[in-house]
Amino acid sequence: MSQILSSFRKRPQRFIGLLFLVLLSLYLLLEAFFSLQWRMMHDAPLILYPVFLLDHFGLVPYRDVFTNTFPGTLLLELGVARLFGYGDAAFRGVDLAWLALLLASAWIIVRGFGRRSAWAAAALFGVAYLNGGQVLSFQRDYIGLLPVAAGVATAVSRRGPLWLRSWLMGLFFGLATAVKPHLGLGLPLVGLFLVWDTVAEGEGGKAAGTFLRVVVFAALGLALPLIGVFVWVWRLGAWEAYREMISVYIPLYLGMTGDHVTIRGMRRWLYLARSYGQLGGHGLWLLPAGLGVYLLLFRAGSPPRLRRRVLLLLGLTVAYSVYVVLGGKFWNYHWVPFLFFVLLLAAVVLADGIDESGTFWQRLFPLLTLVLAAVLSFPPTVDFVAQTFGSPPRQPNDGRVDEIATYLQEHLKPGDTVQQIDWTGGATQAMLIAGARMATPYMEDYVFYHHVSHPYIQKQRRRFIEALQRTRPRFIIYVSDTPRPRGFDTSTDFPELETLLDRDYVVVKQGDGYKIYERFRCDCEAPAETGG
Repeated sequence: MSQILSSFRKRPQRFIGLLFLVLLSLYLLLEAFFSLQWRMMHDAPLILYPVFLLDHFGLVPYRDVFTNTFPGTLLLELGVARLFGYGDAAFRGVDLAWLALLLASAWIIVRGFGRRSAWAAAALFGVAYLNGGQVLSFQRDYIGLLPVAAGVATAVSRRGPLWLRSWLMGLFFGLATAVKPHLGLGLPLVGLFLVWDTVAEGEGGKAAGTFLRVVVFAALGLALPLIGVFVWVWRLGAWEAYREMISVYIPLYLGMTGDHVTIRGMRRWLYLARSYGQLGGHGLWLLPAGLGVYLLLFRAGSPPRLRRRVLLLLGLTVAYSVYVVLGGKFWNYHWVPFLFFVLLLAAVVLADGIDESGTFWQRLFPLLTLVLAAVLSFPPTVDFVAQTFGSPPRQPNDGRVDEIATYLQEHLKPGDTVQQIDWTGGATQAMLIAGARMATPYMEDYVFYHHVSHPYIQKQRRRFIEALQRTRPRFIIYVSDTPRPRGFDTSTDFPELETLLDRDYVVVKQGDGYKIYERFRCDCEAPAETGG
């Protein structure tokens, strides 16, 4: 006991750091356990439903189903759904398995700074992700982050020949780019690091030759998944619709803010600057991250290889903060890649040797900055506290999804189709649960209400009404409690839709923020059942 007390007096930061990491890891495990009860929410069903329509009804994304989800995500979701199904249990299992792989990648990337840093990097990101709750689960930015992290881990691992590491690095970033194109933003930085690290360690010969080998093999790896997804889209017969979506619609979509307001000119630049400056609420992590960079580069006497790695993490942190600007929405899950790298950089303050010199407070201060940031950033959420006291997790859209799904399951007949007029209000998730076939190509109605004077949007409106008149869906689910665009050249008026609903449909059920319409049995007869 006396030896332990003596050791504590000499190196208290080690004991406090160990206690912090143990408590943080227990918090992570507890969050992971409670998350097993979570259900998919928000964007997740909107990504999965086009896959369901393809898998069960042969409806092709882009051509038969309007979606701005990129092909890599759809292919991944298709593979996962065919292996594990479309239910919430499968969703949670895949989400946690993905998280485990991300934490393993974080450990590998930071392992060179010491085990405490690697442990902290993995535990911090795990807690940060699960602390975001059900809405954050398995979003596209999180899906694409794993291959990005795997690409970085490949570059820093120093295992295998240079050509293989370069090819794998490119392959992983190609997979990420297939999920979201701008996730490839970090590839040039990781490639330059690999060249620099290889030449500095005397393993690659001349810099020009090393650079050429890295570029060639990384390009070959990058091209493979991109060619694969484009071939998949082409073979589905959806190439023209996909090309039109990315070249015409995506620029219009990017013209809206995260609050669904259309802006342009100087107002847009001011919006981007103001939103970027908020850093998604993660600015506090710049304190331990900046301190780690300073100590590793200027104070700790670190070997050159660790200085190169800390500069790589710094570059990736900056790059994936700019990544959010490119999307222009600044939603919380868009910040996940930035959060991943800033937390890895913050974990560097626990690097071996960084707290071995100076006064007592100089040795303790780096750890305290990390603890303070964690305590202030990761307080237990209301949902987490409720679950610890035995309450079930929050239901999707406060129960609306289950209400609509139950009604559809009880009333749908073979051959019936359903059309949702909604965005994130829960109708699509209810249709996924009920196994309902969509009547038109449109899961989300927001496309009809922004840039309404643009020929592309006018064409989508006409196509929607023509599809409704042709397919005559039995049920139409209208959700009023869902975001709709605002600002210049937007409108919530859709006279053709309102006329069709008034003429051919009657409300058979309504609840909080939604109505379910049923088509007349014939043009002269209303349905016998109009309850609800």
